[in-house]
Amino acid sequence: LAYGLDKGKEDELILVFEVFLVPQLALVFELVVAPRSLSILKFLFFELALILELVFVLELALILVPPRAQRVSPMSTSPSSAAPKAPGGLMSKIGPKHMVSTLITMILVFGEVNFGIVGGFDRMVAALGTCMVAEALLSKVVLGRMVPLLSAYISGNSMVILLKPQDVLWPFALGAAMAISSKYVLRWKGRHLWNPTNLAICVLLLAAPSVSAILSHEWGNAWTTNAIVWGVGLIVVQRAKVLHITISYVVAFLALAALRAWQLDGQFVTEAAPLTGPMYQLLAFFMITDPATTVATRNGRIGVAAGIALLEHVLRLGADAQAAWAIPFQTAPALFALFILGPIAKIVSLELQAKGSAPSPLAGKVAA
Repeated sequence: LAYGLDKGKEDELILVFEVFLVPQLALVFELVVAPRSLSILKFLFFELALILELVFVLELALILVPPRAQRVSPMSTSPSSAAPKAPGGLMSKIGPKHMVSTLITMILVFGEVNFGIVGGFDRMVAALGTCMVAEALLSKVVLGRMVPLLSAYISGNSMVILLKPQDVLWPFALGAAMAISSKYVLRWKGRHLWNPTNLAICVLLLAAPSVSAILSHEWGNAWTTNAIVWGVGLIVVQRAKVLHITISYVVAFLALAALRAWQLDGQFVTEAAPLTGPMYQLLAFFMITDPATTVATRNGRIGVAAGIALLEHVLRLGADAQAAWAIPFQTAPALFALFILGPIAKIVSLELQAKGSAPSPLAGKVAA
């Protein structure tokens, strides 16, 4: 801590200690509320994972990210031209990006404590390590500078939570490399089109269905876990000013769940239950709200969120009817809905932006 403060890296240290301390509070909560669900061996295992992850992230933050005084603004050519730092206390430094890291770690902890979703620390090393190394190398080679590794941290942990291959590690490493490299390769007008984790998981599910699998756990009747995750999640997306995206998706999903229950003579609770699982929480809080891949306008983002829920509804009905075209998507219809619709919406948005910013011939004549 003293070393980091001396080097002017307060933001990185805040991120690291959030990543470490919030899971500690979650573990204590689980011990107090449901001690039988957390064995001593599982507790010690996850403590070791957290400590090693803390050391790894801390070292990367201190070594790779330049001190505040040396950071260059995108609009400037020298550190001295950067805007002065606004005054404020600790809370003023904790922005949405730090809260996002806290939420992803909280979901990881709750999932591991209750269901053992990690499946082994080697999976965390393969996914998280590959994401961070790939981000560091590709940003340096392609952009000529090292970018913050928060996005890689989120992608790596998301891969660990969602991907469940059959006793092999290569899908974690390959998926992580694919997720990060897609940001630098699959681009349109200088912007990447897919949420990195969403792209990697969907490609693995389509290309290697016999090996790859997706997380199927739900939080079930653990209302305390759902309340905490959804409560913190809603605060995070509100701070990030993307609450309207999450709410639009949830409302559309619930409405279509009611319609699906009526169409299939099922129960609404059964159709709405996926919202209580980590996969849908990651989708609602991280993937569809990813600032780099969402469309430009507020109404457009609301429409895309509702469209993703509608396409998922169609994919679910097709899979229930055993339609040949829907079978490849039945393992994760929500993720495939974003995978299909997200880049289309992004391309349309970028093209509309380009047309809107282009000067019209009439404007040129008036200027002349």
